[in-house]
Amino acid sequence: MKKGLLLFTALIFATCATVQAQSPQGMNYQAVVRNATGQPVVSGTVNFRFTIRTGTATGTSVFQETQSTSTNQFGLASVVIGSVGSGLSSVDWANGSKFLQVEIDPTGGTTFTDMGTTQLVSVPYALYAANSAPGPQGPTGPQGAAGNDGATGATGADGTNGTDGADGATGPQGPQGVTGAQGATGPQGPTGAQGATGPAGATGAQGATGPGGAAGATGATGAQGATGANGAQGAQGIVNVLTASASGANPNDLTANTIGFVGPTVSVTITAGQKIHLVATKAMGSSIAGGATGLDIFPGYQLSTATTPTASGNGIYGIQCSQNTRTPYTVNYVFIGLAAGTYTVGMVCRSPTPANWNLNEYGYTSVIVVN
Repeated sequence: MKKGLLLFTALIFATCATVQAQSPQGMNYQAVVRNATGQPVVSGTVNFRFTIRTGTATGTSVFQETQSTSTNQFGLASVVIGSVGSGLSSVDWANGSKFLQVEIDPTGGTTFTDMGTTQLVSVPYALYAANSAPGPQGPTGPQGAAGNDGATGATGADGTNGTDGADGATGPQGPQGVTGAQGATGPQGPTGAQGATGPAGATGAQGATGPGGAAGATGATGAQGATGANGAQGAQGIVNVLTASASGANPNDLTANTIGFVGPTVSVTITAGQKIHLVATKAMGSSIAGGATGLDIFPGYQLSTATTPTASGNGIYGIQCSQNTRTPYTVNYVFIGLAAGTYTVGMVCRSPTPANWNLNEYGYTSVIVVN
């Protein structure tokens, strides 16, 4: 019996403000639910079971919950993983890779079908950032230069003059000359010498200090200090989300041992430095007696000016199947360092006997572009 398939376009948002802030403990999940014939399950009740595993796709379960929801007129179902119970707070995002396993019962019951396990690559780990310590503060900028000195204030008024000292005492009279013999009156004798000058009087007291001059004008403000270092780079932002669902090319359309796209592809245009997150699913099998072997699948891209696609990442090698069986396979990858331009992305494959892989079905491809 064919499995119901999902178009996986999960968008995950988790932001952290400070160590004390409460980050949202949930991940938005949307999927188009299809029945065994590939038709959307319209306005129906479906049950999901989500399991987060650590380390590998089959690692230990660290979270599991079951949710019931209804699809809309297009078969689209939307839930928030972690909205049941205590949410995703029990998941230790800091240690080990995390993988999301999705199971579904499109009839709303409890008979779940495993739709595959996909590694959570970037965005949900913002939940871990909510518990991390803030980065160190940048160094303080250097001290600005000192402003110029203000102008010198006006000179204060002169203090009052001190009083003059007292006059010195008059010197003693010189001695009287000897009386001469009376005789003719001699000429007038010379005037006696001036007496010595008395000592100088003491210096008068210092006059009072005049009032202080007015304050000078304030000097100009010093130059602005240098700007501190830039803070850490903000979290990544989602630029575009693209999806496709179709049969697309099949392995038996390819030439032996040649890389080519299988399933639907998406055309996306990016600028330098942007990353492309790819998830692609394709169901493939064989109706040939003895089945088919030797199929290798990879994530792949092709620049608009190129003639053949390029395989990337670690592929799945040597896939084989029995007669009249078909299995869905999923690849996911983050393309980093691509030059600006328009690219076709999706699942690529090769096989030495591609004609034997002739029992194929619809595929689904989802792309998220981030800075």
